Amino acid sequence: VYTAAMSTCCNAGEWESTLKLLEQLLRDDIKPSVHAFNIALKACREGDQAKLSMKLLNDMSIYRMNPDVVSFTTVVCALGDRGLWKQALKVLEIMKSKGCQPDIQACNAVLAAFAKSGEVSGAYRFFERIKGEYGLTPNTISYTTLMSVCEKSGDTEKIDTIFSDMSAAACQPSKVTFLTALKACKRNGRWTQALKYLSLLKSNGFEVDIKLYNAAMQSFHEKGESEQAKALYEEILAMKVVPNATTFCYLIQSFEKSKRNDWKTVFQILEQMKDQGISPDLRIYNAVVCVCETQGAWIEGAKRLTDYRRSIGDLD
Repeated sequence: VYTAAMSTCCNAGEWESTLKLLEQLLRDDIKPSVHAFNIALKACREGDQAKLSMKLLNDMSIYRMNPDVVSFTTVVCALGDRGLWKQALKVLEIMKSKGCQPDIQACNAVLAAFAKSGEVSGAYRFFERIKGEYGLTPNTISYTTLMSVCEKSGDTEKIDTIFSDMSAAACQPSKVTFLTALKACKRNGRWTQALKYLSLLKSNGFEVDIKLYNAAMQSFHEKGESEQAKALYEEILAMKVVPNATTFCYLIQSFEKSKRNDWKTVFQILEQMKDQGISPDLRIYNAVVCVCETQGAWIEGAKRLTDYRRSIGDLD
């Protein structure tokens, strides 16, 4: 009865109620099952109670129960969610010592913990351990997580290598994989690589949404590739994808370092925003100001921007 009630509460997202039911079960001197503890461990993860999940895992031995693969994996995942890689590794080692072979889900959770804590070298070393020590084949999540580590640390060149290794291993990339790769192209203005990833995305049968297009659009800013940015914007419209304020912000930013002295174009873009029913926000205005300032048109640009804001009722 208790186990069924725990399962119902856990599935409903009521993690505190789930744990209280386990406490009541133990107070009533009812011998708990491994399944009951696993439900409680799942509740700990959903309630972001990683350290409590470790305590429950240890408590299982008090009731002479051996945690199974699900028990260990759930705790490792809870620790991974919090970026607690040292504790996650410890639980993984205990798991092995108890004769439970870690699966790729548990290993990916440890990898995610390294990523969340910014431990780049640790993530690389553990990725190799997945293949060697644990004898597992990295999957899409494994490769994507490793790419995320590189993207966050600024080591973006390695992402191309990881992506190539992924293809060589016949591992299918996901939308998240491509999004991570596209975001990394912002650094150093790697716009040509961003367009290559967009092309690969389409050839893999994925539908390109505005989030992916926006990630690619960011890459044009550093090198001032305003013409390429405009071409991508035209593609967005041609594909009937609806642009948002972020799209226009990145589009305008691409003019900041342009050598074409085309600052007046950003005001045409503002008009296009109006046609799309999108109201400019502070990011947009700041981007326009930066373009006008860097292209030596501060005074005229400021006047035009004031006139524009007045025309849309954004100024009293």
